[in-house]
Amino acid sequence: MNKTLQFIQLMKKSIVFYSLFFGLIGNPVFAQRLSWPLGDVSVHKLDQRVFTYHMYDTSGIKVGSMVTQLTVDDDQILFIDTSRFDNGSVYENARFVFVKNPIRVEKARIVMKTTRSELEYNFDMSIDSVKGNVLIGGDDRPVRIPAGYDITRAELYAFLHALDFTKKFKHELKVFEPTSVRIADASIEFLEQVEIKTANGVRNAYKLFLDGKEAIPSNVIYIDKESSHVLKYEVLTPTPLDIVLVNVN
Repeated sequence: MNKTLQFIQLMKKSIVFYSLFFGLIGNPVFAQRLSWPLGDVSVHKLDQRVFTYHMYDTSGIKVGSMVTQLTVDDDQILFIDTSRFDNGSVYENARFVFVKNPIRVEKARIVMKTTRSELEYNFDMSIDSVKGNVLIGGDDRPVRIPAGYDITRAELYAFLHALDFTKKFKHELKVFEPTSVRIADASIEFLEQVEIKTANGVRNAYKLFLDGKEAIPSNVIYIDKESSHVLKYEVLTPTPLDIVLVNVN
């Protein structure tokens, strides 16, 4: 092989290497990590498709559904969660707006309809306080409380799956629960890796436990190791339910 051909091949390899290296470093999808109280969130795990879950009671009967979606742009993150029971007893649509890096909730709007009443929660949230109002029928109730919390409950559904699970962890938390307008003690723990049966076969998953300490619902959470999708929430309290991923599009 002459020196000219060797030089050309070496240059080709160098171009491929530098393209891959600097392409990955410069690509925000691969490089960016966002600070969050439970740990750094990997942006590439924040799948912006629509996730549909079905709710099943302890007899395995479908009783409701939950649909979630994240939208990530340059300045903020929007998380939308719509849940309903099939019998029409409860409907809830929640929208949370987060600022980025560090991730912090900025605004929240929740509309809840039951067979007895309709409620609307609107909050502006800063580092110092939560301000807003709760509409119950025609009654407008102002809200202002100190912001002595770590995260809102919705953040566990929005960002937990995007953490690093190379090491086990346990976090004690102060969690703001918007619909009860209070701050509750809770903990989240990464327990182990397990195999879980799904409609698409057996999956390897990270198993976590959210202990609501009787203040918010306690859950066992299964996060797919390969896709980082939440495969299932086992709601333990107050009403046992399995919330199972059925579609991503």
